[in-house]
Order: sequence, then C-alpha cells, then structure tokens
Amino acid sequence: MALQKLKQVCQQPIPLKIPSTGHRILQTDASNEFWGAILIEEENGKKHFCGHASGQFKDSEKHYHAVYKEILAIKNGIKKFEFHLIGHHFTILMDNTSFPKIMDLKNKGVLEPQLLRLKD
Repeated sequence: MALQKLKQVCQQPIPLKIPSTGHRILQTDASNEFWGAILIEEENGKKHFCGHASGQFKDSEKHYHAVYKEILAIKNGIKKFEFHLIGHHFTILMDNTSFPKIMDLKNKGVLEPQLLRLKD
C-alpha cells in the first residue's frame, strides 16, 4: 500500500513557480556521493518550489569531510540558481551542525587550504 502511494506521488511532480518578490530560500544537502539544492520562495507565509538541482561529486571530492561536501552543495546550488539569487537577500538552509565550527575557525584567522579552494 505504501509503495503504491509513493509511486503515485512520484508520478505527479510538484509544479515549479517563477520567483517574483518573495523571500528566497536555498535548501541544500549532501551525501557521500551526491549533492542537491532546492530553490524555494516564501511569499505571504506560503512556500513555493522554484527549482531543483543535483549532481554527483567528483572522485576527489568524494573523499572530503561531510562539512566540506555541504559547503560544495551550497556552492553548486548558488551557481545553479545564480540568476534568481543575484540582487536578492536569501537564506541558506542546510543540515550540518559542524558548519558553524568552521566559520568560527575562519573568524579566528585559521583557514584550511581546502576551504580556500571552495571560496570561488
């Protein structure tokens, strides 16, 4: 029964909305081999899906720590939705709790070479 419901949901994709004046949200996630990003617009308390993107990490990137993979997912998501994000304030949602620790190291003047490579 649950499998049938899942198949039914997957066969009816959510319609995408062209972003207008609402607040933009970039939600990202990364696994061992893949990254994903969703562009959401929040308008009048409602969230609308505006786009989605995903990809596979390069072989060298698959060996990165989970935090760096999350950062790569953000970087790739921003690149993918750059047209809709430039000139707008937006929120990034991610699920990694280690990220604030890295930002704290940055504030102390300690930047790892791997972080420097991701800055572009």
